[in-house]
Amino acid sequence: MFKIQKLDKIDKNKKGGTAMPMPMTMTSSQVQQNFGQVLDRALGQEDVIVERYGQPRVAIVAYSRYQRLVEAEQELWRTRLQQASAAATARAAHLSESEVDDLIERARSEGPAP
Repeated sequence: MFKIQKLDKIDKNKKGGTAMPMPMTMTSSQVQQNFGQVLDRALGQEDVIVERYGQPRVAIVAYSRYQRLVEAEQELWRTRLQQASAAATARAAHLSESEVDDLIERARSEGPAP
């Protein structure tokens, strides 16, 4: 039986400088054999990286951490969209009415995007 060892390594999280345990890496077989312990680790805020054929394939994280990651990703996409919109608005600011009409007509003739 595979025994999960406690890791002493810690990584300083940039926000607040709190200590975060380094993720544990396990094979998929080890995870299957020790699933309850793996869940306990994830619930204890220790990420578990699962490897298959020697390559990292998935991560097991606490649901609260997953929610924060999804929210952070959404915020990143929102920021990128706002930046792209602002850049497009800035580029379009110098266009004349006739240039805008020409662009609209060209877009209509190209049809909807696939």
